[in-house]
Amino acid sequence: VVVRFFIDCYRQHLLSPTDTVNCVVLEGGSGSCKFAAAFIPAVMALLEDADLQHVIRPCVVLTDLCDDVVSSRLAHPSFQSLQRQFPNAVDFAVMSCDAVIQDDPIRLRVANATLDVSTTPLFVVGNYFFDSLPTDAFVVDGDGAVCEVCTDGESADTFTLSHDVADTSQYYQDNDDSKWLNQALTALVQHIQAAYPRRKCLLLFPVDAFRFVLALRRRSSANSPFGMLVGDATVHFSDILTDIPELSPHADCFCLPVDFDVINRFLDIAFASTCKVQVSTTTPVFSDTFQVLYATLFPLQEASSTLGATDKARLLFQSCLHHKPRAKFATRLTTAMMTITTTYYLLKLADSGGWHYVVMVVLFADFFTNAVAVAFLSVTTYVKYASLCRLVSLGCSGVYALDMLVRLVGIRTALFRSPATLMDFVGCGCMGGMLALRYIKADNLAAVIITRVGYYDEKAGAGNQKFPKFGSNQVEIYFASGYCVLVSARIAFKPVARAFSKTLYEQPSFDLLRFSMASLRATLRRIPSITEAAVDLMEHDLSVTCGRTDGDLSRAELMQFLEKAVVHRPRHMSASAFLSHLRDIDAQSSRFVYGALDVVTSTLRHWSNQRVALFCTVLVVLANASFVPVVAYFISLLGDEAFPQQAGHVAINDAVKGLYLRSQVRYKNVTTDPYTGSDTALPYITPEWSLHAGVVGIVVVCVPFAIVDFLMGYFQSTMIAKATERLQASLLKTILAQPTLFFSQRTEGDLNNLFQSDVARVNALWQAVFWNLMHPIVSIMSGFSFLIYFEPSVGMVCLGFAAMIVSSGPQGYASKKSKDFGSKNAYVSAEFQNAIACQKVVVRAYSIQDKLLAKFDKTTQTLKQSQFLKDFWAGVVQIYVDSAMFFFVAVMTAALATKVYRADITAGDFFSAVTLMSRISTPVTVLGGFMRVAIGNASSLQRLDEIVREV
Repeated sequence: VVVRFFIDCYRQHLLSPTDTVNCVVLEGGSGSCKFAAAFIPAVMALLEDADLQHVIRPCVVLTDLCDDVVSSRLAHPSFQSLQRQFPNAVDFAVMSCDAVIQDDPIRLRVANATLDVSTTPLFVVGNYFFDSLPTDAFVVDGDGAVCEVCTDGESADTFTLSHDVADTSQYYQDNDDSKWLNQALTALVQHIQAAYPRRKCLLLFPVDAFRFVLALRRRSSANSPFGMLVGDATVHFSDILTDIPELSPHADCFCLPVDFDVINRFLDIAFASTCKVQVSTTTPVFSDTFQVLYATLFPLQEASSTLGATDKARLLFQSCLHHKPRAKFATRLTTAMMTITTTYYLLKLADSGGWHYVVMVVLFADFFTNAVAVAFLSVTTYVKYASLCRLVSLGCSGVYALDMLVRLVGIRTALFRSPATLMDFVGCGCMGGMLALRYIKADNLAAVIITRVGYYDEKAGAGNQKFPKFGSNQVEIYFASGYCVLVSARIAFKPVARAFSKTLYEQPSFDLLRFSMASLRATLRRIPSITEAAVDLMEHDLSVTCGRTDGDLSRAELMQFLEKAVVHRPRHMSASAFLSHLRDIDAQSSRFVYGALDVVTSTLRHWSNQRVALFCTVLVVLANASFVPVVAYFISLLGDEAFPQQAGHVAINDAVKGLYLRSQVRYKNVTTDPYTGSDTALPYITPEWSLHAGVVGIVVVCVPFAIVDFLMGYFQSTMIAKATERLQASLLKTILAQPTLFFSQRTEGDLNNLFQSDVARVNALWQAVFWNLMHPIVSIMSGFSFLIYFEPSVGMVCLGFAAMIVSSGPQGYASKKSKDFGSKNAYVSAEFQNAIACQKVVVRAYSIQDKLLAKFDKTTQTLKQSQFLKDFWAGVVQIYVDSAMFFFVAVMTAALATKVYRADITAGDFFSAVTLMSRISTPVTVLGGFMRVAIGNASSLQRLDEIVREV
């Protein structure tokens, strides 16, 4: 932050060129100077890395009230070493805020001169500094009254209310600073009374901190930038006031927390007319009592230009610090400040929705154009449209190259942290290489070489073959097919790569965080001196606020609950101290939901101890998948040898038989001799035998198919039964090992729901993983292998399309709806079981059946809507796969029919390929069913995994 501030000053020509010092960092209350010992080398290293050490020459001035402390630090070996390593970069001074406010000079010990910041940028750093300065306190009532809060004359560690303040605009009358102090105080009081009309609010007004800042600005010229980075214990005037908080004792002094909102408003009032004021703070109520404020003041005539480094540093500051633990502050901040701002925006551009979907549309258009050409054309006819297809791919490659260049500049070394991103990069490179091969190996009609590669009637034996088979050196269609596979792979990997790169610069929005109610309850019980009655009241408020007793809270619900809970804190505990105990609440982004990949990963983890059953199951599935190409072979045999090539009927009027129809059939064993022109019989084709072999083969295959199907069901049932038993045992063992607190945080109905509906839904999900995932995938891979063997170009295109269609679609959105339904369904089930359990004791005794029914009716109406959205979007996922696969198979069938018409393939090849495509498309659509079932039941598996792994 400090370095970026000075870089902005340098870029706006606000740093004087000099060989000594042209900017100052002033640390207030340095004390032991441990912070400075790490801060100074870090600043100088950042400047050296940016090659700016010769134009930005800072001096870090370390200060303290005590002369002895300053002298001891000045003589310390560490700082002696720093002075030798960085001449003029380290200095010391005895500084009293009162003296600064009185405009007394600040004497530098090392330079033996007075600190002069009249023409140099000044940056103030303070660690627990502002909260140790005198602060005025006021109680602002919603009815318009403003009371001073004063310390007791006898004991300065307690507060008492004093007389009312009649006119806040005239409260301070000490010196010229009073104008700004009175304006800020009046504006704050008016804001509090308007925003909180029926509440008493405590306003902590750090008057000496404001006077200190005003005094420092008086020492500077109007064109000198000013920056401030301070960390303090914080409070806010919106906190509910039940009593006046106690002073927090430090060594030889007392301090009050600081309200950063008050500082923000004061800076706007005092300096907005002459400077561009920008303030960033971290103020999550649950993370820590230590928060950070970062403010900058730049001259207006210079600040109206484009976004500067300080503004960019502020963005990174907010994204890195917002809602992060203080222990990680220095590391995360330094890392963020080192990020090149240009790459940050380039990566956001590459991940923007408009750009991403334009690239996806270009990818699909490139794939579909080449796929149609490959499917409808043959090896010899592809050359007619090859140049057009290459030109389309070349134009699309320009978009791919630009997209990948922007992404690489933005993502840099993080490329290797994500397999999907790395595969996307490799796929893009392979696409470029394949396109280059298409140009290098392009078909050229002038250079075509036709050679004999065998005979169609090989079975006739040597010397008897009459029908030669020819081949050419035209191979471009195969490179085009491989190109289609690579394009489909990029379509599959690109959304995952985009999701990863967005995590590099997008911190989860606070509004998207969900806070664990169980963790909140446990944290409340750990608060020192908290009474059981207070905890009961807070839990009641929590139930009323959220309308449920388990699950997660939204940000709004948490804030609403804390506003009520702070009233029930221990009598002698301040609001800030109370909230500081809540910093350990568990939170996660609401966007984290189990998708299809998470379901598969979790399932395989649960099945990992069933190795024998899993191996046998996979072996049987492979055997089952082999029947598809066997059936395809028999169909090809029927089409090529058993079926007649010509058939007809002739009416015959015979004297003996009378009028009848005679069949005239010409089988495929009869053909025309290419040398004599007469009909000849092919001895190696026996139509009757081929018919018997094909029919019997297709029927006989059913027997081993049924046996293998039975074995497949047996092994998968055994495996899933054992895995379910292991899950139940592990779940019960985990729950029974928990302390009493675990059961006090969860209802009996909720725990029963885990063993009943959640385990049942997970069992159904595991059935789907086998029948709708493992079995189809093995069948698909086996089928594609044989399809590529029969018809290579069509097989590769179909493989690419299937992979693309299964990995895309609205799966993420459907998963979110499933998780929402799972949480609401668990809540309804738990409430129902709890109501039944207390039927005799409570419901009948107090005659609250009607109220209970009304409550359940409202809850089930919400559940109905959630279930509809879950089922609808899960169905959309399957419909998307079914429809796309049906359309693509239709296109490929039309392409194969065209090839048969042009004699590029035989009718038997057509029937065989169509059979394989239908047998492959069915498992692909079944995979769509798996997506539907997986998404519909993923929330139950997620709930069980969270208990088994995280409790």
